Amino acid sequence: MRITILLILLQTMLVGGPSAFAASEACRGKRLWVSTEGSLMMALRSNACHFWLWSAQHAGQLLSPQTLSFHGLVAGDAHHENFSHVLVGDERVYVLNDVDDSGEGALFLDFLKFLGVSRSVAQSEKVLSSEQMLAAYTRGVRGESWPGEIPSLLKADAAVSAEDLAVDYAAKIKKSTTDGKFDRKDGLLVWDDMRPADQRRFQRFEGRYFRAHLPAGYEVMDRALFVKDGGGSGGAPRYWYYLKKSANEREIIEFKALTEPAVALMFPQTLSAIQRVRAVADAYCEKGIAKNFGPVGDADQAFWMRPRLPSYIDFNAKLFSENPKAFAELSHYIAYKLGHWHGLQQRNADYGKYLSEHHKELAQNSAKFIAAYLSVARSQQRH
Repeated sequence: MRITILLILLQTMLVGGPSAFAASEACRGKRLWVSTEGSLMMALRSNACHFWLWSAQHAGQLLSPQTLSFHGLVAGDAHHENFSHVLVGDERVYVLNDVDDSGEGALFLDFLKFLGVSRSVAQSEKVLSSEQMLAAYTRGVRGESWPGEIPSLLKADAAVSAEDLAVDYAAKIKKSTTDGKFDRKDGLLVWDDMRPADQRRFQRFEGRYFRAHLPAGYEVMDRALFVKDGGGSGGAPRYWYYLKKSANEREIIEFKALTEPAVALMFPQTLSAIQRVRAVADAYCEKGIAKNFGPVGDADQAFWMRPRLPSYIDFNAKLFSENPKAFAELSHYIAYKLGHWHGLQQRNADYGKYLSEHHKELAQNSAKFIAAYLSVARSQQRH
């Protein structure tokens, strides 16, 4: 079964030819490990496929069937930068910001995916204990309130006003464009440089998917393609529009192509891509979807639409290592929020009770699971 799922996953990514639509490397190869430079934390952020395939082979040996029996919509690639605040109406709301690998799967493994990324930075249980992370996660699942303030490392992101966002967004657009056109930089493939085949594909997608979702009243100034090298979504084409309504009203909108999520390496997906991403958006954005964000597509093809807004978080292993208390606080908070989103899925009403009644056992099993996985990940990273 796993081999079949893997073949289907790889086939869906093969868009053919050495062009902007080259196949994603994120889930290619027997062990599905993407080599990266830098810290193990950064490597794990690029290797969701490896985690889910390894879990498919080993979770049954390390966790009980009951632990793995609580299913729902998982984030799939939970790490510290895949959650951030967006503006929903007048409120800054903390949401999942990357749905590439989200889908149907075991909820507890979703928690362990995040625990593994966190423990890759704080390797000692004394610095970041599995028990405390599980306690924060369980509190969220059970619908309890967060006991403290927002983590210090998120305060700047949470405090961004609509006015500040508009100013910073305009500045970002100005840095990326000249005379109504995208600049040729940072790997962006502008319209005039695309192969005719790429232009035709862009136009076909525009007519079928994109045009109806572009903000009303804006003129299309330019189009471009961006294909990111490496990373968890490396190779996935992103279709960019530079739009203008007036001198002070401009947008850069991206439609990011979605393929089979990493979680499919362990759990067959029953929903189509567009059904999956719509369900994930509902589960992880309970206060609604921000302006110009959201799923676009049909049963054949799905995209995640989003404006290219400025980011107010920049996390890395060095920052976390130098600020262990702030890092632990942030990790506990994200574990709590992940539990909160899992707990909102009503079909898992007994999940919180199970976590509480088996807390000690689950904490011990979590520590063993992550120790085993990180040992394999470190070996992969060295090679």
